[in-house]
Amino acid sequence: MRQIALFIGMLLLTPLADLAAQEVSSLAPGTRVRVSIRQQGRETGALVALSADTLLLKGEGRSTPLALNEAAGDTVLSPAQPTLLEQLENYQKNRQWTMITTSWGEKIECQISSVKSGDAVLITYPQGNQRYLILAHIVSVKPILSPSPNARGWTSPLLKSPDPPPYWGYFFSGRGVVAGPKETWHLGGGVEGLPYEDNGFGLSAEFGYVVPAKIRVFSLNGAYHFSHNKRVMPFVTAGYSRVSYGNGNGGLNGGNIGIGVNYWFSKHSALRLEIREHFVVSVDYSSVAIGHSMEFRLGMNFR
Repeated sequence: MRQIALFIGMLLLTPLADLAAQEVSSLAPGTRVRVSIRQQGRETGALVALSADTLLLKGEGRSTPLALNEAAGDTVLSPAQPTLLEQLENYQKNRQWTMITTSWGEKIECQISSVKSGDAVLITYPQGNQRYLILAHIVSVKPILSPSPNARGWTSPLLKSPDPPPYWGYFFSGRGVVAGPKETWHLGGGVEGLPYEDNGFGLSAEFGYVVPAKIRVFSLNGAYHFSHNKRVMPFVTAGYSRVSYGNGNGGLNGGNIGIGVNYWFSKHSALRLEIREHFVVSVDYSSVAIGHSMEFRLGMNFR
C-alpha cells in the first residue's frame, strides 16, 4: 500500500514541479519573485537574470544582487504577486480605468494620475475632478474597461470624499444683532437641494424662531453653490422673508441675503457656516422703515 501511495503522489507532484519550472523559466527580468533560501528564510526581490541553474535577484533593501543556485537545492522559486503599489503604478502607466475598494467600503471608478512617494495616489474621476487617496486605506484595485454611465466624483485633498447628496435638511443656531443694537439668537431649520445636478443652482425653505424678540421668520431662497460636487461647497443665497410676531396676526415682508460654506464629512452629514442678513420693510401712511438683522450661523446638514 505504501508503494502505491508513493507512486500516486509522484504522479501528482510531477506536473506541479514541471509547471513551477515552466513558470519560473518564463519570467522576464524585472519580475518580482519570492525565494526561499535554505537556512536563511524567505526573500522577495526583482529578477535581474535567470539561467538554467542560477538566479540573479535584486533583493529589497540590498545594494548588490544575490546569486542563487536553484539546481543545488538552496532555493525554491515562485512568482510573487505584484504589490498594491506596483499595481497602481502599472495602471497609471497604462492609463487603465480602475475600480478601487477602500477600507470603509467605498467603490471608486477612476484613473490613477500619480503616486506620491508610496503614501498616497492622485485619482481622477470620469468628470475630470481629482482627489488624493491614502494607500493604507485601499483594500483592493482591479481594472475595468470603462466607468459606468453614472460614475461621479469631486475634488478633495482629504482622505474620504463621498459625493454630497442633491437634497438635504439642516438646522442652525445664529447669533444676531438688530437695530438698537440688541443681541438675538435665531434657532431654526430647513430643507435645501440642487434640482439640477449638472450645475450649482439650489432652492431652500426654512423656518426659525428669534429670541428674546419672540418673532418667527419664514424664508424661501435661491442659492448658487460654486463647487456643487465637492466636499467643500461655498455658496451665496438670497430670497424672500416673512417675519411674524404676536399671535400671528401681525407680520412684515422682507428679504434676506447670505454667504456661507458647507463642509461635507460624509454622504450623510456636513458642517454649515453662514452669515445671513435679514431685512423687513414697514410701510405706513407717512413713511417707509427698513429694519436689519445680521446673523452669524453655525449648523449641520443631514440626510
